[in-house]
Amino acid sequence: SSMPSSPPFSARCATRRPARFRIAGHLVALLVALMSVVAGPALAQQSDDFNACDIDPGLWSVVDPVGDATVSIVGAGSGDAALQIDIPGGTSHEAWTTNTAVRALQPVSDVDLSLEAKFDSIPDARYEMQGIVVQQSDDVFLRFEFHWAGNGHYAYIAAINGASASTKTWKPIAGVPRYMRVVRTGSQWTLSWAAADQVFSDVATFTHQIVATEVGPYAGNYSAGSAP
Repeated sequence: SSMPSSPPFSARCATRRPARFRIAGHLVALLVALMSVVAGPALAQQSDDFNACDIDPGLWSVVDPVGDATVSIVGAGSGDAALQIDIPGGTSHEAWTTNTAVRALQPVSDVDLSLEAKFDSIPDARYEMQGIVVQQSDDVFLRFEFHWAGNGHYAYIAAINGASASTKTWKPIAGVPRYMRVVRTGSQWTLSWAAADQVFSDVATFTHQIVATEVGPYAGNYSAGSAP
């Protein structure tokens, strides 16, 4: 959309705070917020708090495989801006062997890294999901996720390589997950979670080889019948 160059446009709309970037997404009743990226020097990552009028196309690539999501920035210039992702129910959007999850990606070096996301939403319908994806390509990636399984919150990790997929972990979470942390050291990966108190607990550590090229948050849903 076009932006006026005179009032009511506010100069705050273009203000950036460099330390972190903030994501908010909405999937039926799902919200994702606050993510930071720390990686090596080969390719400099840029934090983004989305306190601008439009998504920066030089930094972010929005992927909407089904073509039914709405991705926009809300609260620009307020100091509490966010990237909002709206996904309709009735159709699955899942990071699987056919990757239909809606995601926002930025380039990353294939080096040790740490990713942290804060989720404002709490999944409350079966297989509403939110998480972080580390991609080699659209069909080769690691999926780190929180979802509601109908009887509680779960942490889930899967490795997808084309038509094959393997589950690394699927564990119940004794609480409401609000923060996710993914740490890579060489070929070792660790997923941790925290409630609102930001006291992290490890979920799983595993070894997996992947050439990371992009990372970012994603939102999705799944049902064998109709998606929530």
